[in-house]
Amino acid sequence: MSKVSEDERLSAAAAATLGQLEGLDERFGAMTSAADAIEALLDAGSVPAARLVEAKHELAQLNGDLEKFQFTQLDALEVADLSSGKADARARRKGLHAEVERLHERALALH
Repeated sequence: MSKVSEDERLSAAAAATLGQLEGLDERFGAMTSAADAIEALLDAGSVPAARLVEAKHELAQLNGDLEKFQFTQLDALEVADLSSGKADARARRKGLHAEVERLHERALALH
């Protein structure tokens, strides 16, 4: 059995973290698409009252999903222990945090 060097292990850890970030980015993209669909519906003009109520519920759910996503998944992603890929992972996580905040504000404004 060969012993993996620390650099190889950290590189694997960095790759795993960056992969997790990619998955989080995809999930965030789905939430953005949901917000876009709701916004398009509301911008369309005359929306039946029942559909408007449903859209408001969807926005409330989206707000909750965004908070859960940010605080239980994005914040849980460890980058401090990385040596290789650390700067990239931090920058991507920070950028995703900013995007989540913007979408959260947008969803609140629509609600």
